[in-house]
Amino acid sequence: MIAFDAVTTGVAEVDGTLTLTVAHTIAPGSNLVLYVGVGVDSTANRTPASCKWNGTAMTNIGSVLGSAANQTLVLYRLVNPEVGTFNVVIVPHVSAGPNDLKGAVIRSYSGVDQTTPDDTPVTDAGSDTSVSSVVSSATGDLVIDAACINGNPTITPGGSQTQRANVNQGGAGGTMHGASEQAGGASITMSWSWTGARRTAQVAVNVNAAGAVSPTWPGWMTSKGGWV
Repeated sequence: MIAFDAVTTGVAEVDGTLTLTVAHTIAPGSNLVLYVGVGVDSTANRTPASCKWNGTAMTNIGSVLGSAANQTLVLYRLVNPEVGTFNVVIVPHVSAGPNDLKGAVIRSYSGVDQTTPDDTPVTDAGSDTSVSSVVSSATGDLVIDAACINGNPTITPGGSQTQRANVNQGGAGGTMHGASEQAGGASITMSWSWTGARRTAQVAVNVNAAGAVSPTWPGWMTSKGGWV
């Protein structure tokens, strides 16, 4: 069974050329996975140069550009992350400018398959009053998403979603960062809505639950069916 561990958010509003460092704590558990959604509000594609957990590089599993390529959103993942309190360090794009605004939502989970932790991400982007992605899933799995919306509208997740983050970065000229999750099923819709058309980007993905562990029996079975 997949279980939510913790969430941490961090934003950089001073200078987009600077590295964003955010401390996060992962509690001890089995089959751990760490996800980091990074949104960058800029005038071009500003996919970060790297995202690391305690010095270990994380994998970019899905990214999308919003309307006019102004809204960069990337979802990173690390399987079996080190337990404890460490930093997520996000190095900006080589062409990042001082006005680029970065925001990160960091989430950790237990009970996730360590071989195939997630499936192919689904993305949505544009300029609208909502964003929505339909994800194929299964009972026992978990669907998570990350979204960034230009400006500072009040953003609301879909009714079946559990909101994990709703962060305003940079006021009226900045970006809203949203993150949520929903229990798995045959087909899961992940959405956010607000008032007034805004540049937006979303990445959603199905997270696979760890399989059942076969029991290990000590000793040997006798001819009469008992254990010795």
